Amino acid sequence: MNQINSISDAVRNYFQVNQWEFEQEGNIFHTGVGLDGRVKGVMINAVVSEKAFSVIVVPDIDIPADALRKTEQYTSEINTLLGLGCFFVDKEQHLLVFRMGMICADAVPTPEQVDAMFGYSISTVEDAGEAVLDLVQGRISAEEAAQRTMGDDSE
Repeated sequence: MNQINSISDAVRNYFQVNQWEFEQEGNIFHTGVGLDGRVKGVMINAVVSEKAFSVIVVPDIDIPADALRKTEQYTSEINTLLGLGCFFVDKEQHLLVFRMGMICADAVPTPEQVDAMFGYSISTVEDAGEAVLDLVQGRISAEEAAQRTMGDDSE
């Protein structure tokens, strides 16, 4: 394991331990991760500073123009249910985007904290992507999609 003295070191180490190929441009780390479900993968950006970092995860799904409004309704619904992180729709590129941040103050996050943040972000986006695929195909409503993302399939 590499010496971890900064948030950048912690993120870089996490990517290396998971054998994720990545590019680093200044304070931004870029990578893509394949998934096994209907959502085939996610793009990940980790933006680091001296005292905080954010994880931005985008599922590999294209939202048709006529489904953007429904997807925005979904993000409004899901954001009221999420304890951590926030979804939004990039209307220009027709993408669902998830963002979560961690303020570290004067500490460096532990490998477990970094793992928990990336793990939560990816699994949340994978669940959301599955629900949005059904939403844009007209199978479920925005409210049902949000409930499904949060694990409530009782609808």
